[in-house]
Amino acid sequence: MIPEEAAKLANQYNFNTPEQHREIMDFISVESPRRLRDFIHLLNRDGQNRYFHTAKTTLELQIAEEANNAAIKLSEQTDRLVDETLKLTRFTRRVYWLTVALGFFAVVQIIIMFFQYFSEAHKSLDTGVKEQAVQANQTGK
Repeated sequence: MIPEEAAKLANQYNFNTPEQHREIMDFISVESPRRLRDFIHLLNRDGQNRYFHTAKTTLELQIAEEANNAAIKLSEQTDRLVDETLKLTRFTRRVYWLTVALGFFAVVQIIIMFFQYFSEAHKSLDTGVKEQAVQANQTGK
């Protein structure tokens, strides 16, 4: 049954047979919120339509159920997001400490490099002085 047919039956006021009443109630209880909304909009609202409040209440219940399901999904997604955030925080801390360790090793490497440079410079100065002394001794003899 489509919303237009159900509304036409529902708008007949007291001319509904028990079978028609059952059809309308079945329509109200199983239809999607969109089709139920269309049915409600097609009903006469002069206060005498006995299906208006039933359909409206059913629609509100369906909307509430959908909102509840959406809230449950959102809660699950939030829980997953919190778990991923915790993992990312732990990973970030590890990366931070690895960076600190690399910085420490870089400073140590720089210190070692300076010591090597100055010891090589001292050796070359000693070697140069000795060579000059040998050359001076050889030329002076």
